[in-house]
Amino acid sequence: MYLFLLILKDESEECTGIGRYPIPNTNCSEYLLCTESKKELVGHKVVCPLNTYFNPRWRQCSSHYVCADYICQNFDVEEDVPYKDPNDKNDMTYIKCSFNEVYGVLSATYYSCPRGTKFRLENLSKFGKGH
Repeated sequence: MYLFLLILKDESEECTGIGRYPIPNTNCSEYLLCTESKKELVGHKVVCPLNTYFNPRWRQCSSHYVCADYICQNFDVEEDVPYKDPNDKNDMTYIKCSFNEVYGVLSATYYSCPRGTKFRLENLSKFGKGH
């Protein structure tokens, strides 16, 4: 099986380090690949293969990933309110949708529950928002 990635022109977005980073407002279909060239960081926009989505936790495209940014941008969600991470069957993480000023959209940020706790809506008042 062959895997082809479409790499688009260099992006003007600044890279914070070498690696792969999500690009908001793409419904997880693209990511920013940051490499080093001549001692400078260079960003390249990469498009995931058909029917795959960029998983920011694993830093790769996956057919088994549910795009949390899609949830933030296409459903009636409140800003900075915790929601179940649709990719975590063990309820150890959750997401919050926050406004991304650069892209002008709500984007998902992932959070981990404190050790020994799980994400449950009924636990919000006990542990503070999100646990």
